[in-house]
Amino acid sequence: MNNENEFQPQQTEGQNTSGSQEFVPSSSFAEGFTSSSSNAGQMSQGNYDPDQESSAMAVVSLVLGILSIVCCCIPWLPTLFAIIGLILGIIVLAKGKPGKVMAIIAIVCSGISILLALVGLIAGTALTSNPEYQNFMRQLQDELNSQ
Repeated sequence: MNNENEFQPQQTEGQNTSGSQEFVPSSSFAEGFTSSSSNAGQMSQGNYDPDQESSAMAVVSLVLGILSIVCCCIPWLPTLFAIIGLILGIIVLAKGKPGKVMAIIAIVCSGISILLALVGLIAGTALTSNPEYQNFMRQLQDELNSQ
C-alpha cells in the first residue's frame, strides 16, 4: 500500500497539451475507504446487540454522574441526576456487560453528589435552626426594612 506513484498524476489519452494533468488515484488508495464487512444495515435486518444497550447505559450514567457534580449549585437537579446515574450504573454492573469501568466511575460520581447534597441539607438545617443565626437574620431583615 506504500506505493510512491500512488498520488502521482497520471497522463490520460486525450489530455490537452497545455500541461495540465488529471489526478487519478490508484486502486490501493480507494481500497482504504471501502469495507467488505460493513455493519451498515444490521439493525434493519433484526440483529440486536444487547452489549450496545449496556454500553449506552454506562455512558448515560457516567454523563449524569458528572453532571450531578458539575451542577451542584442548582437545588435538587443534581440530586435527581445522581439518583438516575446511580441506578443506571448499578444496572450496568449487575448485567456484567461492557462498560463496567464507566459504570463504576458513574456510581462514584453519583455517590459523591448525593453525599454533598446530604451534607448541604444537614448543614443548612443545623444553621437555620440555630437561635443565634435566627437572631442575626431578624436583625438583618429589620435593618433592610428600615432603609
